[in-house]
Amino acid sequence: MEQEPIACSLGAADAAERGGEWRRLLATAVESIARQPGSARLLLRQDDSALLTAVDLAEREMQCCGFFSFSVALAGSRRWLVVECPEAAEPILSALLR
Repeated sequence: MEQEPIACSLGAADAAERGGEWRRLLATAVESIARQPGSARLLLRQDDSALLTAVDLAEREMQCCGFFSFSVALAGSRRWLVVECPEAAEPILSALLR
């Protein structure tokens, strides 16, 4: 299987706007972040708007940065947005979650 190139298709202005969306998500919808090499688990607030906002942003992120993969994990009332990336994209993941 061929690996997706580590590149973003957004222009500078759109990338800056997307970065702002990630900062807002982290500030308003994420309770905590658990990091491991190549992945992060973002514990979302327990309201539906946090989940919907996270999924919408993740779907759009995959369109421009195909090297990221996103999934949602559910356990009882807890919800996580799970982000995975290849080792070469670790710095990008770190910047995204800063």
